[in-house]
Amino acid sequence: MLAAAEPPSPDAARWLILARLRQRRLTQRLWDLDYTWEVYTPAHKRTRGYYALPVLAGDQLVGHVDPKADRPRRHLIVVSRRLRRGHQAAAAVRELAQFLGLR
Repeated sequence: MLAAAEPPSPDAARWLILARLRQRRLTQRLWDLDYTWEVYTPAHKRTRGYYALPVLAGDQLVGHVDPKADRPRRHLIVVSRRLRRGHQAAAAVRELAQFLGLR
């Protein structure tokens, strides 16, 4: 999980980087999520997005956000997102952008 430069608000959604987690069975058991990093999946077979990352709120995965870095403009673009009703990922997206040196 990315660490914030400042403490996050109590209800802020947090990023959980599962791209390197190769234990899909553990992910399925803990969060009831069959997560696959789709970078190497053909575009027409992707279900979440090229670099979609799960969003963790408290101890629950509440959706995902597919970010894309526009390095020349130094911006982080959200290509797509799906979150459970009542959850937001804006704070987590800002945190990820800061971590990557983007706006």
